[in-house]
Amino acid sequence: MKLAYQYKAHPTKEQQTELYRQFNVHADIYNKALETLNKSDEWISHYQMNNKLPKWKRGEHPDFKTIHSKSAQETVGRIYRAIKGLSSQKQKNRKVGKLRYKNTVNSIEYNQSGFTVHDDYIELSKIGDIPITKHRPVGGNDIKSVIIKQTRTSEWFISVIVSVDETEEIPIEDIHSDDVVGIDVNVSNLFADTEGNKLESLYKFLKPELERVKKEHRNLSCKEYGSNNYYKQKKKLAKAYSNLVNKRDDLLHKLSKWYVEKYDVIALEDVDSKELSEQSNGLGKYIRSQAWSRFAEFVNYKASQVGVHVVSVDPAYTSQDCSNRECSNRVKKSLSEREHSCSECGLELDRDVNAARNILRKGLEKIGQGLAELTPVETGTSCDAVSLSSVAEAGSLDA
Repeated sequence: MKLAYQYKAHPTKEQQTELYRQFNVHADIYNKALETLNKSDEWISHYQMNNKLPKWKRGEHPDFKTIHSKSAQETVGRIYRAIKGLSSQKQKNRKVGKLRYKNTVNSIEYNQSGFTVHDDYIELSKIGDIPITKHRPVGGNDIKSVIIKQTRTSEWFISVIVSVDETEEIPIEDIHSDDVVGIDVNVSNLFADTEGNKLESLYKFLKPELERVKKEHRNLSCKEYGSNNYYKQKKKLAKAYSNLVNKRDDLLHKLSKWYVEKYDVIALEDVDSKELSEQSNGLGKYIRSQAWSRFAEFVNYKASQVGVHVVSVDPAYTSQDCSNRECSNRVKKSLSEREHSCSECGLELDRDVNAARNILRKGLEKIGQGLAELTPVETGTSCDAVSLSSVAEAGSLDA
């Protein structure tokens, strides 16, 4: 697998000017390749398109010679990765648009060559030595690529992509009942787990930042498009959005780290939050703000480094089925019903914890023989939501 180490970059004014020029050249390469693909009666593969680059350099686009050849190929690769992504969305019966031409880009990727990583700077071909704030050493085995990017807030970052070995998963026979957890995501709160931990809504946690983004959006709409004030306000909006994303990701990193360090098996709902937000009448903004997919992404890549099992589970009926292993009753509930009360076995449990237990049971059945006999820790019926602010401050759920 691959990991990215991101560092703050400090290019000089001359280097920034050259980077902006190269951004425009990369946009021209992208547009030329996309135009060639659109006008062709037959499919042109990525390999075939890369072979056209030398011809373009010798012909009508001599400026293509001024950038590194590998970075040019990576820019062409953006088109094919985008097409693959659109095709994947189309297979899920979603409406997809078409690729658009670019005025510029905001990043350049050097793949395999054209870069050298040093202690306090990174050397990039045809740009120069760019100083970085190296807050931690580069790990992994081999450095595969380097990406330099300017954010919407005009900050510069360099990401070093490395290959790392995936740790062998923990043997099933070494896993005990207190080493497993199931996690249920929902709209009323971020998620609940089988230990009875129930976290408050991420929407509530991020509300000040969300309100700031809305305010800056309103201010932008009052500015004359293209004016100096418009672009100043656009930067303020980008900064507000960056603060929102950073606060969200910081929390999700802390939560995912805590779960991976504490448990050997983590069962998660296999939820497509984008599709769910499109189908849910009136709840879309809450579903999107919960960032369930982002949390699952963090858990998966952290778990792969330490051998923790992460199991994706079909969420069908997990909220309705009774989690008592000796009971097969299905208790239908509306969204407003927050308690599970089984009329057959008498089990009374918080609705979300009940769902988390069902998710864990399905995950244990899926992961291997014999492990399904493990049972999660019993919890009470009432679960008070844990403040995300306290989690962010303490860095874990142990506070």
